[in-house]
Amino acid sequence: MDYLNLSYNKFTGPLPTNLGKNNLLQELQLSTNGFQGEIPIGLVKYGNLSLIDLSHNKLSGSILERFGELSKLQILVLSANNLRGEIPKFLVNIQTLNLDLGFNRLSGTIPQDLLSPPNLRSLDLSYNLLEGPIPTEISLSLFRLRLGGNLLNGTVSFRSYGSLTKLTYLELDNNNLTGEIPPELGLCRSLALLNLAQNGLTGVLPVQLGNFANLQVLSLQKNKLVGVITYQFTQLHSLQRMNFSSNSIGGSIPASISKLQNLTNLDLRHNNLSGPIPISIRTLNLLMELQLGNNQLSGDVPADCSESQQQFIWRAYSRVIPNFLTEMAGLTQLVLSNNQLSGGIPKFKQCVMVVTDGNKGLNNATNVSTATAGSKHSKRLSNGIVICDDSTPP
Repeated sequence: MDYLNLSYNKFTGPLPTNLGKNNLLQELQLSTNGFQGEIPIGLVKYGNLSLIDLSHNKLSGSILERFGELSKLQILVLSANNLRGEIPKFLVNIQTLNLDLGFNRLSGTIPQDLLSPPNLRSLDLSYNLLEGPIPTEISLSLFRLRLGGNLLNGTVSFRSYGSLTKLTYLELDNNNLTGEIPPELGLCRSLALLNLAQNGLTGVLPVQLGNFANLQVLSLQKNKLVGVITYQFTQLHSLQRMNFSSNSIGGSIPASISKLQNLTNLDLRHNNLSGPIPISIRTLNLLMELQLGNNQLSGDVPADCSESQQQFIWRAYSRVIPNFLTEMAGLTQLVLSNNQLSGGIPKFKQCVMVVTDGNKGLNNATNVSTATAGSKHSKRLSNGIVICDDSTPP
């Protein structure tokens, strides 16, 4: 037997160690079961193992140091267990390893050479209890680096940014990183996802981040960033999700935002943005979520936004709820919380979840009635009210 895959079953108890002849087994996949206890030393006798996947079980204890004896090991997936202790140093010596230890209880620091083996392609240490700085030496073969959800500190500082031509996914979110976002990060031209959210990063938004031709997700929310949204950010033509919320970004929303034709989610709330909402935003036909609340924006919502949008969450400083929203056939949720709206709530043509709390000038904003909605059918929920037309009960 060369390959054993018993994933996605309901096995419980300790991991099995009698798996056939020692010199035959190459791949062992036991993920998504209910195996418990420590990883048995008996697995080490299968010296030809190149892949071990024990993820999504209930394993405890530490990672076996003797895994280092498996000279042919290339993929080690131990994520979503309850493993503790430090990352063993033997992992540094496995030159072609794809390593996933995410969602455990690992502690200590990241070994200095763990990110630098020349053939390392993927490393996931996310959501553990790791602390200390991120090593600066990064493998030029690295495709994915996930370190989010730890206690890491220091700055975002790698050597040879321009040589990281294969780096596609970089996730450093939910840590204690400080300092500025290095402009040199813009040299990593293959990035499709960049997540630096929920750290303590400061300084201006580097215009060099507009160099990513393949970037689809840019998450910088919940930092201490300043500056303005420059024209360069509107050149990210592959971008689908942009989140700059909860920073101190000022200036206005550039009219060239309309160049982001693949954008589905735009979140700029809780900043210092001012000026009018650009009318060009109406051309973002794929946009499903738009959040602009808690800024100093002025003017009304553009009156001719596309009706093809499936979900339109609006949190902008405006005066009244514009009637064009009632014409959007795909509208399912309308969030207008904590703004400066006044007047009444218009009648919608289909069932829509409307959330309007925190608008002092809006009629019955915190207690929307059927009469206020102009409809015979409404249903109050804990976080809003579902308003339907006269012929469609909620």
